[in-house]
Amino acid sequence: MTTGPPAADDAPRIPTASPRRRPTMKDIAERAGVSPSAVSFALNDRDGVSPATRARIREVAEELGWQPNSAARALSGERSGCVGLVLARPARTLGVESFFLQLVSGIQEALAARRVALLFQVVEDLDAECATYRRWWAERRVDGVLVVDPRTEDPRPALLASLTLPTVVIGDTQPAPTASKAPGSIPDSVSETSPGPAPGPGTSPGVSQAPAPVPGTSPGPALIPGANPGPALIPGASPDPTPIPGSSPSPVPAFGASPDLAPIPGASSGPAPIPDANPGPAPIPGTSPSPARIPGAGPDPTPVPDANPSPAPVPGTSPDPTPIPGTSPGPAPSPSSPLSTIWADDAAAMRSIIDHLHALGHRRIVHIAGLPGLAHTDRRVAALRAEAARLGMDAADVRSVCTDYSDEQGAEATRRLLAAPHPPTAIVYDNDVMAVAGAAVAAGLGVPVPGALSIVAWDDSPLCRVTHPRLTSLVRDTAGFGRLAAQELLSLLDGAPTRRLQAELPHLELRESTTRAP
Repeated sequence: MTTGPPAADDAPRIPTASPRRRPTMKDIAERAGVSPSAVSFALNDRDGVSPATRARIREVAEELGWQPNSAARALSGERSGCVGLVLARPARTLGVESFFLQLVSGIQEALAARRVALLFQVVEDLDAECATYRRWWAERRVDGVLVVDPRTEDPRPALLASLTLPTVVIGDTQPAPTASKAPGSIPDSVSETSPGPAPGPGTSPGVSQAPAPVPGTSPGPALIPGANPGPALIPGASPDPTPIPGSSPSPVPAFGASPDLAPIPGASSGPAPIPDANPGPAPIPGTSPSPARIPGAGPDPTPVPDANPSPAPVPGTSPDPTPIPGTSPGPAPSPSSPLSTIWADDAAAMRSIIDHLHALGHRRIVHIAGLPGLAHTDRRVAALRAEAARLGMDAADVRSVCTDYSDEQGAEATRRLLAAPHPPTAIVYDNDVMAVAGAAVAAGLGVPVPGALSIVAWDDSPLCRVTHPRLTSLVRDTAGFGRLAAQELLSLLDGAPTRRLQAELPHLELRESTTRAP
């Protein structure tokens, strides 16, 4: 008798599960005992079946887990059941900045209520963002888009209008106010970040635009008295604030409406706008109206299909002054406006911060801003300059510097500022993570907060509430901001006209990080 492994036919077989096939309308018809055409009528809300049969068919479809085929529906001209959001920001800042997490949570909440999916993609720059919109349009991947981070020179509105994609911009698209220069003043350079001299007679204190300076004022304000006119805010840069004899700051071209931000050398300036951006409609990709996948395009996340088969209309053009409850409509868009806008009053928010610090006796205030070229950065800087000028603060002591929003650059900017001969007594940070990093730097240098340095964070978060001392912060409903934007986009998809809506004005939450100036 021989022994050995069993023959192949005698070996035990392990059952393998076959991949589950997606149920079809034919499967529903067989299970419900009706014709496939009756299933089509019932699931597409068409006449031709009785209410009882329609209910039975839908019950069977739910039991089988049937969902409409989004690709087939897109080819037939129906909705894809998905809206898009592209973010051109440094990827390393996304995991630590709470603003976008809260914004997306509000967007998702509003979309989920309508069974609409969010297609989210992070790209390197503005060119890649525009290419993504073109690809989505060609593949009919999305019914509309949400656009963030409006820029001073922005090709996206014209592009999206040419693609006839319903669009909601999250952020103010109106030009930021500019500040005038005194006669004989030097060109804008990296050393100029001051608010300019006090306003002349007749200037309205409630206007956020900086008034013209009084003639005869100093034409060349310094960053901080005695400080290097061109400080390098990157690790490894020379900490010596003394300028090289005979040296002078090199003029740089102004960007957007606020030309005098001092960016950190080596810092990412964010996604650059397309050179010579044409404000007119961008050409529609391809030459054929049929959707075509761009060769080599990377795969996108698969969206959750929409159960509503109604077609997606092109957004209207007639302005609708009726605001959503709890919002202000703001100025109506022009009759040719191709998109809706949800905006927050950054200028008023900055004025409230400066007024609070001024009331506490602070006269040396630095604003550690985000990326240059973003409309909200320009608006905040312009408001800082205008309000400081209105309050008669020294032009050399109130200024802004740019960063990439990261904790590393926020910390390094703070370190350089506090090492200057005349450091600021208050710093306003453009996000929560930079404010927390700045507080940690101050503690490491033995600078007490708020005893020697007051700190304000733009946009409150749990970080601001759990750090020690707890940080005075600008509080706004960021999730509600995102929810409002998503609801507006859904309204456009339902055929509503475009609008310009103002979100609720944020307020300053006073905590332990601000006190009277030393």
